[in-house]
Amino acid sequence: MRFRWYLVEVIQGVVAGREEERASWAQLQSQAGIAPHLRTMQRWCKSFGGEASRWLGAVQTQLARQDSASPWLDPQGEALRAGNPAQALLAAAVHLLAWGKSRWAELAGYGWNDRLRFLGLWGSREGLGRLV
Repeated sequence: MRFRWYLVEVIQGVVAGREEERASWAQLQSQAGIAPHLRTMQRWCKSFGGEASRWLGAVQTQLARQDSASPWLDPQGEALRAGNPAQALLAAAVHLLAWGKSRWAELAGYGWNDRLRFLGLWGSREGLGRLV
């Protein structure tokens, strides 16, 4: 996401709005501070959805290695509520960020709205390639 024209906050707002809130494209365009073109938003969501399974596997592996008590890994827990891999990745990113915050002091200011930013930084460090 570091080579994108729009800020990560705008991209996250579109992807999370579409996947978690099931917002329409028109709703997303009206909510975004900088109104991305419809095709741009569709491309972001398609890319995110296409990469979600692969990235989710890497996130789950990381959590299993570093934070095996994570609620995300509970077989009867939160992961079951995700309707698709994109929703699951967004939810798992919160748990990955919580783990990251316990490890790196510079993440202290990161919150819910920074989960995609952290996921992108973590994924590039892991060699996962482009997410959006």
